[in-house]
Amino acid sequence: LASASRFMKLKGESGYDNGTYWGAKEFFQKRDADAKAAKAASKSSNKSANTTPAKAATSASVAEFFSPATAKKRPADSSCSPGGPAKKSKGAAFDELVDQARGVDLPTEAIFDNCDEVRMKALAFIAAEGVTTAAFLRACGNINSNSWNRFLSTKGPTKGRQIEAYPKAYRFLEKVRILRGQPKTKKRINAEAKEGPDGYSTERERTHMWVLGF
Repeated sequence: LASASRFMKLKGESGYDNGTYWGAKEFFQKRDADAKAAKAASKSSNKSANTTPAKAATSASVAEFFSPATAKKRPADSSCSPGGPAKKSKGAAFDELVDQARGVDLPTEAIFDNCDEVRMKALAFIAAEGVTTAAFLRACGNINSNSWNRFLSTKGPTKGRQIEAYPKAYRFLEKVRILRGQPKTKKRINAEAKEGPDGYSTERERTHMWVLGF
């Protein structure tokens, strides 16, 4: 992926906003935890020497992470059995997800994730789904790449809220959340209570104040 190529060229602490960082961080954490659990289980197991539980656990970890909402709930189907239908490519699966998300009606147009949260969730989503940034921007309603880059370059919960990438990315990710049946986070619920029905503002922040003298 282009995201991974850019990330590998960075040095020091750079790359925090890159989707590869978030995807790799969660993957390796899950891999290490699963490997430790598998190693502990293998000590009390009487399986043959050819069994490699740590490797199997790592593979399961990868599958679960890159299909975060469906890996645990997905029922067995014939796509993995001989004679079954061909397995969908990653691109085809993403296109299907986008089509389904477009059919989801949001209960409100209000936004309840701040700018930093949308940036983090978007980058993590791109890494987890294994799609290009361009594909993600098209899925969000053809976000302009310049708009997206400007939005990513800002930091702060209210920074970049006037950029079109903010509401478009939020609403696409919200549709995916609803489509996959994922619950609201505690932070999201608190935001709804604090911000009210209008949610977070998308108006440009005031940086100057006029003082009139009489």
